[in-house]
This record gives sequence, C-alpha cells and structure tokens, in this order.
Amino acid sequence: MAYIGVSPSNGVRKKHTYTATASQTSFSGAGAEGITLAYRDSNYVDVYQNGVKLADEDYTATSGTAIVLAQGASADDIVEIIAFDVFSVADTVSKADGGTFDGNVTMAGTLQVDGAITSSVGATITVADNSDNLTLTSTDADATSGPNLRFYRNSASPADNDGTGQIQFEANNDAGEVVVFNDIQSKITDASDGTEDGTARFRNMVGGTLRDYMLTNGTETVFNDGSVDLDFRVESNGNANMLFVDGGNNAVGIGTATPASSWASANNFVISDTSSDGGMTIISGTSGNGNIMFSDATAGAFSDARGLISYLHASDAMRFHTANTEHMKIHSNGVVAPLNGIALGVGTANTASNVLDDYEEGSFTPAPSSGAIANKTGKYIKVGNLVHITMELSNFSGGQSSANFQVGGIPFTNNGDESVGSNYVDNVNTGTGFPNITTYVYPNNTIFRLFEQGDDNAHNVMTYNAFDTSSKVVVSFTYEIA
Repeated sequence: MAYIGVSPSNGVRKKHTYTATASQTSFSGAGAEGITLAYRDSNYVDVYQNGVKLADEDYTATSGTAIVLAQGASADDIVEIIAFDVFSVADTVSKADGGTFDGNVTMAGTLQVDGAITSSVGATITVADNSDNLTLTSTDADATSGPNLRFYRNSASPADNDGTGQIQFEANNDAGEVVVFNDIQSKITDASDGTEDGTARFRNMVGGTLRDYMLTNGTETVFNDGSVDLDFRVESNGNANMLFVDGGNNAVGIGTATPASSWASANNFVISDTSSDGGMTIISGTSGNGNIMFSDATAGAFSDARGLISYLHASDAMRFHTANTEHMKIHSNGVVAPLNGIALGVGTANTASNVLDDYEEGSFTPAPSSGAIANKTGKYIKVGNLVHITMELSNFSGGQSSANFQVGGIPFTNNGDESVGSNYVDNVNTGTGFPNITTYVYPNNTIFRLFEQGDDNAHNVMTYNAFDTSSKVVVSFTYEIA
C-alpha cells in the first residue's frame, strides 16, 4: 500500500492476523504478528476475511479487545484486523493547549517549563556519564537564596511521623544487587499548628545494614543514634585527633585517638599532649566560681556533689568538699584552713607560730651507756619542733655495774631546755629513803637518766646495779628541738 509522505508506523496502524477454526466467531489476543489485539472503538478498526473488507454489520467491535463475526468462519479462513491509534494535532504540543505524548520524546535543545511537572508513576533521568547530571541555575542577582530545590509533601491529612522527603544514593554491589549505600530522610515530628517540629536523619550502610549516623530534631542533634561501634573525630590545624570519641570503648579523648589505653578507672575523658604541657582550663566570671564536681548521681541537684573543688574568683580562694560538706579552704594569702582543725600558714613567712612544717613517726633502738639489756624498743612522734618519746627496757643481765644509769639513742637533740617525763618501773632496787623516780632529759643532748628522789628533795642518779633480769622500765617524755 502506498502512502503520501512517511508511511505510518506500528504506533498508528497495527495488523493482527488469525487463522480461523470451523465456525469460529470471536478473535482476540495475539495474532500471527505477536501483537495483542486492542482498539479504541469500532471507528478505529477494519476487519478483513480472506482479503475482503467486512461491513460494519458483519462484526461487532465493542469490547476493545475482541472482534466477534456475525457469521462463523470456515476452517482456515484468514481474518485480518487492522487497529488504528488516535493521532491528533495535540501531539504537536500546541503553545496554547499543550498535549500528550504516548511515546518517547528526545530534545537536543532547551526545555523551558514555567509551570509544574507532574507524574503519576515517577520520573527517571538517565545519563551515560559522570558529568553534572542535573544542574539548577539561578540568574537572579538579588541577595535571596537560590537556586532552590524544594520537597513538598502535599497531604490532605498531615500527621506526625509523615515522611516529607528522601534522597537515596544507590549503587550495585558485587552481586549485581541495587543497594542504598547512603540516604537522607526527613519527616514530620509534630504536625500541630504553632508547635511544628521536624526530624532529619542521615544514614550510612554499615555491615549490610543502614545505620543512623546523625539525627536532628526539635530538641537535639544526635550522632550515632543507631549505637554502632562508631568513632567520632574532629581535626584541628595541627592535630588529627583534636576531639576523638571512641565509640567502642565509651571514651573521649582530646589530642589522642586512644583514650581507652589510659588507666581504666579514669579513661572516660583523657587530655593528651605528649610533645608539650597538657591541661584543662575552666574560665569563670570575676565574681563566679570554677567547679570540679565528683558525683554519685543518687540524690539529685547539688546533693549529688559528694566531692567538690571550687575556685572562688571573688575572694581568690579555693575550697574542698567531701561528703557534700566543705572541709577545707585555701585563702588568697596561702592560709590552709581546715574547718574542723588547725589553721595553717597564717601570714606569708614559714615562721608563724601555727605553721605545721613537719610531721613524722618512727622507731629507734635505745642505747644504754653500760650493761646488757636484752629488750630495748623506742618510738617517736615529731610534730613541728615537738618530739614525744616512748621507750621500754627489760630483761637486764645480772651483775650490772655501779655506773650511772643512762640511755642514749634518742633520734633528735634537745634544744637546751631541761625536760622531765613519766615512768613506770618494776622490780627496781631503789635506795633507802628514795621512794620516787624521775625521768630527766639532758639539755642539748640525746640521753636521759633516772633519778631517785627523797622527801627532803635530795636526789641520786640511779645506777645499773639497781636492775636485774626481772626489772622493767617504761618511760615517756616530750621535749623541744632547735
């Protein structure tokens, strides 16, 4: 058949050829051409039987998918059905009215759309390279934002948790499966007029599962909302780990990527600078306080602070709390003042009367000047320049000499003042008329003696032969050193 111009394509004219069986009247489905029969109405179909065009009364064409003959065909009759599509001027897309395309449209130039682009099934842009596949350009010269990409959920019944948009980043895995490797989601948190809230969610694929990396809503921004073993790292100009959150070990580092490697009982927050000095600064107002609190989080509010270190800028003092109570303060002049003890360091010189500049405890071995004593023990406590001594001597050997009883080895030298102490003696042979025994510490020395005293205040130095194996001497005395 000849045509003027370009012959019609299958998109305009479709032929369906069927070989009839005996008495067959209905013809439908795919013909010999493999095309399923479909037509608009009887005005857009021609029917031929053995090459002869049938009149309209010779068949029925109402269903759109079947042709029914008025008379049954003979076996092996050839029935040809020619279906025509609608072709109208609208397909030229008139400027005034627009139009509809049933097939593909290819444009080599610019498509200008001043209205809306709508789709009932979604639209896909396919490109063959990795260039800028979609570019939004604004030629506006004013200060407002642009170009703008807008996601609009036009719902007739908006509700909490409705999605408002999603951007997915997909690719094939090595099995040829389409995988969402990253996405950005947005939804309504609160749809109520006047209190609207929204949520944005950023997800990455981790171990085959999309995990929440960052979530923002009306009250907070959360990193790693999915509780993945995920580290968080912030770089500075000179440190790759200026801030490091160790997700697997629940530790935070400043200047270190391994805060959990520190002492386990104190590695929750670690400040590290191995190349120089390290530290932390707390800045407060001139009349405010800088605080470090130690809490057990059991009582609520300030009562949580079982321990507290505070710097009081108004008075330039530092105070220390234990058991939620202030127990000590260091004043601006250096005075250390326990609230339940002795104030130390009054003034600036280390010579004040109430400066406690030394405290120690220890033991020593007494040194008798003569004779043998099996058991000799000595202990001392030194507080500042005051020394307290306790000694015990027992198990004296027999046959002691008549030398004066004198014991040395005291660990600190007397300052020159005479000192006496108390004593307990057992099984000691005192002289007649000397019922009393006095411990005497010699000035400027490290020795003591025992004196016998009588009623007339006379005294004798006790000698070693006053003691035997059953004797025991316990003395204690306090003296000052230089």
